[in-house]
Amino acid sequence: MDVMIEMNNEKIGLADCIDRMQKTGEPLTILRGNKPVARLIPHKEGDPLMMDPMLKGALYLSDPTAPLPDSDWPEELR
Repeated sequence: MDVMIEMNNEKIGLADCIDRMQKTGEPLTILRGNKPVARLIPHKEGDPLMMDPMLKGALYLSDPTAPLPDSDWPEELR
């Protein structure tokens, strides 16, 4: 059975898929038959200290590592 890859609900061969992924930056879903078996994401070069573009617009109103007050926990977990 040949390995086909689904990209934007279209099944194409591996070489064509990698070419398209390099151009678009979109991830690939690898199928065996019609069942997804793996996901391939494009490699990104960059500074690990720079903010991920997916987090653009995210706001932290307080310290995200601070412990929650007891009132925020369900009674059974306090």
